[in-house]
This record gives sequence, structure tokens and C-alpha cells, in this order.
Amino acid sequence: EMKEVERELRLCRKERDLLAQRLESRERELEQLQINHKRLILKKQKETDNLAEEIARRKDTERELRLKCRDLTNELETFQRRARTGGRPTPREPLSRERKAYGT
Repeated sequence: EMKEVERELRLCRKERDLLAQRLESRERELEQLQINHKRLILKKQKETDNLAEEIARRKDTERELRLKCRDLTNELETFQRRARTGGRPTPREPLSRERKAYGT
């Protein structure tokens, strides 16, 4: 009976060792998955930050272009009014921002 107990004990130890190896293997897999996930999150965050910066730049550009378009439209209207009145400036003519800046 003692031999049977010793044999059973050896089998239990073997099974314990195999389970310990499987556990270590699974833990390494989990660690690798977590590392890969963290890398992916960091990459996506960087892409998001870059896109947010790009959006901000494009909004600034759009605002500047809208202002320039409005100034040019006002200037065109001014020239068209002058053309209709024979070249005399009318009292309501505003100077465009660019013309005010240059003093013309």
C-alpha cells in the first residue's frame, strides 16, 4: 500500500508540474496580449491626436479663407459700385481690411 501511495504522489506531482507549466505559458500569453493591446491603444491615441491637430489647422485655414473671401467680395462690390457711379466713391463704401492695412 505504501508503494501505491508513493506512485499516486508521483503522479500528483507530475500533474502539478504540468499544470504549473501550462499556467506559466498562459500568463506569458496574457502578458503578450496586454503589451500588444497597449501598443495598439498608444498608436490609436497618437493617430487621434494627429487628426485632432489636423482638424484644428484646417479650421483655422477655413476661417482665414472665409475672411479673405468676405474681404474680396466687399472689395468687388466696392469696385462695382464705383463702376456704376462713374468712378466716384459713394459715401457708404467701406475699405477692405487689406486696403486699410496698406493705407490705400
